Amino acid sequence: MVTLYLSYRINKKFIPELPSYTTPILFIIKLCFAYTFYHIYTYHYGNGYLSLDAGVYFEDSKALYNVFFESKKDFFTIFFGLNENPDFLNQYLEDTTHWILSEPKFINDTRNIIRLNTLIHFMSNQVAFVHFICISFLSFIGLIEIFQWLKNKSSLPPIVLLLILTLAPSLAFWSSNNLKEPMLILGVALLIRAFFDTDLSLKKRIFRIILGLLISLLFKPYVLISFLVATLFFIFSEIYKNQWINLLVFSAIGILFLYFTNLSTPITNVISDKQYDFMNVREGGLYVEADEKHFYHIPYKDIDKFEINEEEEIATQLQKVDGYILLKTSNYKRTPVSIDNIGESFPIYLLMEEAKSKVDITYIHYDYWQLVKNIPEAIFNSFLQPIPRKDQSKLLILSFIENLGYLLMMGIMIIFRKKCTHQENRRLFTLLLFAGLIAAIVGWTTPISGAIVRYIIPAKLVLLIIFALQIDFDKLRNKLNTIKS
Repeated sequence: MVTLYLSYRINKKFIPELPSYTTPILFIIKLCFAYTFYHIYTYHYGNGYLSLDAGVYFEDSKALYNVFFESKKDFFTIFFGLNENPDFLNQYLEDTTHWILSEPKFINDTRNIIRLNTLIHFMSNQVAFVHFICISFLSFIGLIEIFQWLKNKSSLPPIVLLLILTLAPSLAFWSSNNLKEPMLILGVALLIRAFFDTDLSLKKRIFRIILGLLISLLFKPYVLISFLVATLFFIFSEIYKNQWINLLVFSAIGILFLYFTNLSTPITNVISDKQYDFMNVREGGLYVEADEKHFYHIPYKDIDKFEINEEEEIATQLQKVDGYILLKTSNYKRTPVSIDNIGESFPIYLLMEEAKSKVDITYIHYDYWQLVKNIPEAIFNSFLQPIPRKDQSKLLILSFIENLGYLLMMGIMIIFRKKCTHQENRRLFTLLLFAGLIAAIVGWTTPISGAIVRYIIPAKLVLLIIFALQIDFDKLRNKLNTIKS
């Protein structure tokens, strides 16, 4: 009820041109998306329990929340990451997964979303759907931010514009839960409005920039980096009127700069490591402890050659099997090995099913020029996956249909595009670069279409913004009237 009242107040104060019941109704529809997400992740994937990342964030945050009632001092010590001693953490959070296994640094988006869920526990009475409502409302505020800027720049009727922004299916679905994406939508929206809405006062723009930078940094740093690169292009694009030439020159300079600059951790290494991590998730399988420094990885198709005892978390080998041995500190550097320890039991580190929505991507292998050559493949996968297959989930087929809708939308925009000034073209190419950078990063690293449809959400929001800014709605309406007559 509180969120509905707040959405009503937002409507009255910031969107007076629309009836005061508009945003409350839209937020109720958004909550329907939230319930759909909750239902799928509880009953389709979770056998009655909230599962996958949504369930892990909720359970890990509940464990951290419970620390507050055992020791307030220890709660704040853990919450702010002031003591990472394993013995100290395990006395409270031994049963957690994402918190214990994530890196002990403050700019860790996994821990930060757990922190946010922990705070919500103080008013949710540990009801998972309340977390969905609270975090969904924050993303809703972000979409209203974008609407307030676009309503004076777009030829679309205000109600049509608001419907597009708030009810685009994948955007509404992935911004209505307790994951990172709703917070990311809020951060991106604040940054975009602060940067482009010159009608705002300097004080209001600075406030939005600071808050947007903080949120984006805490929840998805790579999106923030993409935005900062795009803003550099906006500055650079003043040099020459032809924006295609500006984009070509800027891209060439950026590629050469990254190649010749001696960074402590080259971008190629960061992306290659992330790609290997996702490849491991895609292939699934059984990871057991070989010794103090090494794991054995047994492919998913061969895990029946082990007897799995989930209660004691051990795997007993039944047959000889070919697998891999890898350092615990380098899960992407692995060596083929034949494992023939029949009857021996190994402690289980991880057991994952094989991903059902695989995407073939080219390995980068720490090669900078391979990274550059993979850009078209990465962007294609980001905007067009999932390509339908026989064994694919029906939910992913719906995502493919929506992707076709985006292609149709872009085609209509090109045909009925309004004339733009030099400054409007600069803004257009900046937004295109922003979306393209997000798509490249997602496509480089993610070989699972079910993950791509989630991670590409910020880029899809940018595409909706571009459509709203570029479409000449009067020209489109006149053409439709001509066809009808």
